[in-house]
Amino acid sequence: MREPQASPEMSVVLLVGKQRDRAERSLRSLLGQSAIDRMEILLIDFSAGREAAIPGTDHPAVRYLGKNRLEPFGRVRAEAVRLARGEIVAFLEEHCEALPGWGEAVLRAHAQGLDGVGPEVHSGNPGLGVSDAIALLNYVRWLPPAQRGESDLLVGNNSSYRRGALLERTDDLDRLMACDPILQWKLVEAGGGLAVDPSVKVAHWNEGEVWAIARGYYLWNRMFAPLRASLFGWSPLRVLIRILLLPAVPLVRAVKLGWTALRRSPPMGRACVRALPVILAAQTAAAIGQAAGWILGPGEAETRFLQYELEQDRPEQASDEGVVP
Repeated sequence: MREPQASPEMSVVLLVGKQRDRAERSLRSLLGQSAIDRMEILLIDFSAGREAAIPGTDHPAVRYLGKNRLEPFGRVRAEAVRLARGEIVAFLEEHCEALPGWGEAVLRAHAQGLDGVGPEVHSGNPGLGVSDAIALLNYVRWLPPAQRGESDLLVGNNSSYRRGALLERTDDLDRLMACDPILQWKLVEAGGGLAVDPSVKVAHWNEGEVWAIARGYYLWNRMFAPLRASLFGWSPLRVLIRILLLPAVPLVRAVKLGWTALRRSPPMGRACVRALPVILAAQTAAAIGQAAGWILGPGEAETRFLQYELEQDRPEQASDEGVVP
């Protein structure tokens, strides 16, 4: 691994694969940050030697680590936390773009002593396929204008954490880093402060097809369900009750999501109604994934989820000028 020269305040973890164009866009958004002189970028490349080098990899702020095979999602992210040299560890998906001022805003928010900071999420590909429905499904709480303040739940895979708070959980770190909600619940349980800061802005490119988001929800929930039961000490009886209640999960989650959207604004509530078929399809896949996880175990879900994150196609805007909120 190539070492940068300066000592950073923040380490940004960027996992990339064969989708080189979007990896380049994501990396470019980080290198263009006004706080780049206070950052290092841990670029972990799972297509090293098989795909063209990503422009910007030779930047002094980039620490490059090539991998020759996929690994479980949590293990990879935990390895990045251990390698990081910054006091703050931020994660950015390679199908995301850090919008201008993101780095400064992350550092400013963590200066208040927070263990975790979550962003406001903008859609990178609005109006393409079912991307608008998926934006509501995934990010209804954090779409603009996001509400500033403490929260028990932050955006998954695109939030930042105090590195010391993560390393305090060394024994479970590989498992905790697989599912951000579980990590965040554990941080809150230990008294850590989490907050949403709308000045921390990212753009996220959503899936464009129902089958694609359904696959992602299945894989994520297959690793989430048994991990949650294990880390929170659920009894076999509690797991059995949860399995029996799974048929109700899609409708219950759809109602909760719709209520959240409506409380945010009537137009968002109406959009949620229009998105109902996509929401129900994804949540049905989630329920099946949970059942499989509790009954059969996670299997290869962590590795397959990483592959999904890095390889799933996402429709692009015609313009390559980036997203401006």
